Amino acid sequence: MEEYLDNPDIKETTEAFVELNVPSFFGEVIKRGLYKSIGKNETAQNDFIKLLEAWFQSNLISEGHLKRGFSMANQHLADFQLDVPLAGSLLSSMQSKAIQKKLLPENFSVNLPSTL
Repeated sequence: MEEYLDNPDIKETTEAFVELNVPSFFGEVIKRGLYKSIGKNETAQNDFIKLLEAWFQSNLISEGHLKRGFSMANQHLADFQLDVPLAGSLLSSMQSKAIQKKLLPENFSVNLPSTL
């Protein structure tokens, strides 16, 4: 994922993703990609959404995988915010983009962890 965010080659990343061949891990891949892109910059965030869109359109990932990945990212957000204080708003923005691109349903929401 780090390599993709540094050099966004959808074809090469997709080949590596297919080689994983572990659908039960796809939610974790999505969560980690969200965190990696949030930790970088807006370009990386947009590139990651493009990658998710390509995978979704080619049926490599399902809406269920996306829901799981975004939910997992939200569940562990408090820990991630220690390193990236704006992670909550950035994740929310990426979730909105995923909804706009119809990767997630319009009514998708997760209960965000409460902050102190």
